[in-house]
Amino acid sequence: MSSPAELLALKHAQAAQIDQIQEQDHITSSNVLAQQPSLDVSNGSESANTAASSIHSASIADIINGDSEATTPDLSPAVAPKRTIDVNDLPALGAGVSPNATALSWGPAMKAPSASASSYSKSSTTSASAANKSNGSFTPAVKSSTTQVTFIIDGDQQLNVSRPEIAKIVSKIKANNNVNIESTFSTTSNKRTFLIRGTPKNVKEAKREVLRQLTKPIKIVFTIPAKLRSTVIGSQGKTLKPIIEATSCRIDIGREGESESATPEPSTSTPAESDELEDIFGSVVEVVVQGDIEGCEETRSRILAIVNEHSKKLSTKLAVEPKIKPFVESEFEKTVKSTLPSDVDVSIPSATEKSNNITISGSREGVIEARNIIKSLLEELNNSIVIDEKSVPKQVHQFLNSDLIFAKTNVKVEVPDKDLPSTIVRFIGKQENISDAISYGKSLASDYITDSLDLGRSHGD
Repeated sequence: MSSPAELLALKHAQAAQIDQIQEQDHITSSNVLAQQPSLDVSNGSESANTAASSIHSASIADIINGDSEATTPDLSPAVAPKRTIDVNDLPALGAGVSPNATALSWGPAMKAPSASASSYSKSSTTSASAANKSNGSFTPAVKSSTTQVTFIIDGDQQLNVSRPEIAKIVSKIKANNNVNIESTFSTTSNKRTFLIRGTPKNVKEAKREVLRQLTKPIKIVFTIPAKLRSTVIGSQGKTLKPIIEATSCRIDIGREGESESATPEPSTSTPAESDELEDIFGSVVEVVVQGDIEGCEETRSRILAIVNEHSKKLSTKLAVEPKIKPFVESEFEKTVKSTLPSDVDVSIPSATEKSNNITISGSREGVIEARNIIKSLLEELNNSIVIDEKSVPKQVHQFLNSDLIFAKTNVKVEVPDKDLPSTIVRFIGKQENISDAISYGKSLASDYITDSLDLGRSHGD
């Protein structure tokens, strides 16, 4: 396709050719008329003008189309008036051409371009950029604005409501929340199933209304750390009020050291869960929640979420039985330490320390994991460590070096105070190591006693 500049040049060339042809035709027509005096022009000048116009049009068309062999007719009409070309009728140079545009009409009759064509022709670079953006754009699939939820109400949870009353309640909930609700009842299992469809927000509200109006109120009891009671409640109830408003449940949180009633509320937490909280946090308080099933569960979840958020860093203790205390440190270093989380610190009391507590501190998750691992170790030691008491002559007690025996056999030897008349010596350790400790004790005593001493007899062997 020629550019607008080329089209303009061609137009000027055509205009020049037309002017030249018009002058030649004018001369030729005059000569022909002068040479044919017998021409009948009695029919009037109108016929002559029509014929001349036809001849003139044919001559111009032949020249423009490049037909150099076209012959000029003998007769030519009057020459048409010369038409001037207005530059304003031509398109602007450099203007782009829309691929979908219709053919241009040159001259005064040319139509103004449409708004879309004008905007397209402002800049070919801009148009190309827009096209690229359009082609590269991605419109994600529109997600459905509706959802559905199915839930079951057990027979023991249902209120004693007649079928017509249930239908009336369901119809009202449907109208108020703009949802669709389907309900079926199984006479075999005595369970009622609900299916609710609608927008997520409406479905959630409708479900809550169904549970509020068609189920019996329940009561759940669980415990939280006493030190976090004020955190859960918030200043002037600031934290707890939004939970009550959202769930429509009644919440009662006990106080630390509060005396138990004669008929305490049965806890819905398992004994293991309650013991674990008490072990980790120390003192705990009860939380009693009353309301519909879903409201109570949501209340518990939100309160425990607050507890978890404010207990990311923990420090807890594990009590150690005196009989296993001498063995905990070595067993911990040998079997447990390498398996603990890296963000946890553990302090093990030595056999000579007064403290009987293991201290665990670090992240909440790490502390709980480490506590469970160490707790298992303590349980294993409690089951495997035994105490074997033997009567040993008093004069031998001084030669039973407890540290040497423990270092060699991993058995702890306890002798009574020298001021006490007791002859009972305690050998503490794993059962399979007790006999080795007694034998080693005999060898130690024999190095210092000159008189024959039958330890075997004194031990009842």
